[in-house]
Amino acid sequence: MFPVPAGSIFHVMPRIRTGRTIDVSYLSPNEMVEHLSDAVEGKDLLLAMEETLRTGLEKEITLNVPWLGRQVRVMGRVTGTSNTPEGRRVHVQLEDGPLGRVDQIAELLGRFRQGKLVEEVHGETLAKRIKAMGPSLRSMLAVKANVEERKLLMTDADPKVIDLLLKNPNISIAEIRTLAGRRNVTKRHLEYIAHNTTWMADDQVRLVIARSPKIPDHLAAGILKLLPTAVLRQIALESNTVVNTRRTAIAILKERGIEITTKVWDRG
Repeated sequence: MFPVPAGSIFHVMPRIRTGRTIDVSYLSPNEMVEHLSDAVEGKDLLLAMEETLRTGLEKEITLNVPWLGRQVRVMGRVTGTSNTPEGRRVHVQLEDGPLGRVDQIAELLGRFRQGKLVEEVHGETLAKRIKAMGPSLRSMLAVKANVEERKLLMTDADPKVIDLLLKNPNISIAEIRTLAGRRNVTKRHLEYIAHNTTWMADDQVRLVIARSPKIPDHLAAGILKLLPTAVLRQIALESNTVVNTRRTAIAILKERGIEITTKVWDRG
């Protein structure tokens, strides 16, 4: 039995099923990278298994990559077992098999480390590849996405994806203008945008947020006061302007000496 290295605590353990083969499944690229990094460099892969496997046994190992819809099949040779603070671990040395090679795993890990989370498949569109991703992978992609990927992710219904898209260091002011006006954006997203002084220095961004039905009430007055009188008057008179925004706009216009007649849609 192998000794446990001093200070070793193995936090990442994938889901494992055993039978004719050992099936290993990961929930995220981060989990896969952390678990397999040492193994592709020739060190043992540690598997949380209760089943006793004799040293020297060779079994096929299927590594499932669900967010890419792929499997990598290699061989594994059992080199021993050890006890860790988190349970029993089987040590396996990865080897090339008839259906897969260890360097294929290394190539996948390299892509994920570089932020290349969308695998290219001949004849498949970028939109289709992103649509096939799970929520966690789309969120990971959002913070590193290029301009084409960001354009597609802007339509995502998952608020967390938009959260991370707004934190993408390469997102442009033109993209912020578009994103602020989308229906899938929440009050929290608009508040995040409003607290970015660079974005809010843009007239169009302020206008888009001012027109949004989701503008947070506590931000409305501050943003509306920055708008030109002609634009503010237009917002006050538009039938699709939300009640609180219209009332705030009318109050600001009154301060500027301009009276706006209250419309029927403003009652109540």
